[in-house]
Amino acid sequence: MFGRKLSESDVVLVLRRAFVKVLMAERMLRDKRLRVRLTIVTAMAGLPLPGEFLGGVYRADAYGEIKRAIRMIDKLIKNRPGEDRVRLESAKKVLEEVGKDSTTAELRDAITRALTLIEGGSL
Repeated sequence: MFGRKLSESDVVLVLRRAFVKVLMAERMLRDKRLRVRLTIVTAMAGLPLPGEFLGGVYRADAYGEIKRAIRMIDKLIKNRPGEDRVRLESAKKVLEEVGKDSTTAELRDAITRALTLIEGGSL
């Protein structure tokens, strides 16, 4: 209601946060030593959770951040003229290509392409 005005830097921040979450998910899925440590630590806390489960949680959270960035881009598009609008629309299209069941590599690639499009025009 009384929030501050959105800017492209807000979208970039959300996409960078999503990128970090994707990297965490990839590490949890790839690094066997980390998966074992996570399972042991969560088992000592009383609920043994496999590393694959926690990696999936990070991946789902990254997807949620992407959806949030899409909503922010929608709001920005309404107020932008010409070339900025085209850049934001193309970034939105790239982000909309990924789905809930996308792999971490697909999420990472979409985020990277969208960041390139958004940051490329604001320099």
